[in-house]
Amino acid sequence: MKAKLLLAVGGLLLMVAGGVALFIYSGVYHVGATKPHSPLAHSILRMAMERSVRHHAKRIEVPHDVDLRDRGYATQFYGHYSAACVTCHSAPGVKADPWMVNYPASPNLTDPAVVNRWSDAELFWIAKHGIKDTAMIALGPTHKDKDIWGVTAIVRQLPGMSPAEYAAMGERFKAMKNAKSGNGQSSEGAAASEAATQPTQEQLEASRLQLEASRLQLEASRKQLEAAGAAQPQSPSPAPQQTPAKDGHDHDH
Repeated sequence: MKAKLLLAVGGLLLMVAGGVALFIYSGVYHVGATKPHSPLAHSILRMAMERSVRHHAKRIEVPHDVDLRDRGYATQFYGHYSAACVTCHSAPGVKADPWMVNYPASPNLTDPAVVNRWSDAELFWIAKHGIKDTAMIALGPTHKDKDIWGVTAIVRQLPGMSPAEYAAMGERFKAMKNAKSGNGQSSEGAAASEAATQPTQEQLEASRLQLEASRLQLEASRKQLEAAGAAQPQSPSPAPQQTPAKDGHDHDH
């Protein structure tokens, strides 16, 4: 009796698995971003994503020298957020670009309900690793952890930030950037900037060759003009005009 039950259950599972495989292989399922998953599929995928993030982020700790609530600290990384995140995730006073249509829809990071459901470590993990098949990019391959923590600080602070405060953060970031590229840069940075403006040996050689080519071209043009002048027939000299004598008569007999 037990063996028959096991066989029946096994057969049923095989039938279900076969049906699922056939359904997937048929291509009937719509994978476009314009058609959402069914509520069941969406719930399953959402639960899998949340459980995965929490599992992998549980051993992550915020560095001791990082204060995610410090506005000044977050301002240093405004450029990262404005370049990589605001297009999809908005900012106070800045809407996401309307052409960014994806599924699942990118969460609005100015919404406290969206941000506060995640711990600091979980926000960092999502920013670093991204989320598969959601258009959520991973910053890890292109950014250092210290920069990702800075982006995490901005995300943590966005829900409590007004449009005016976000705009002021952008202005402070620009001022900091200008100070670093101007008088505020280090001696190493100044030396690097000066070195960058000095022509290389290859550039000097290229300039010398250009000047030499220009000189040869001018010399060839000069010779052509001289040759053209020599080839033209010379006009006969005009006859000397006779000067009448003082008595008014021409004495040339």
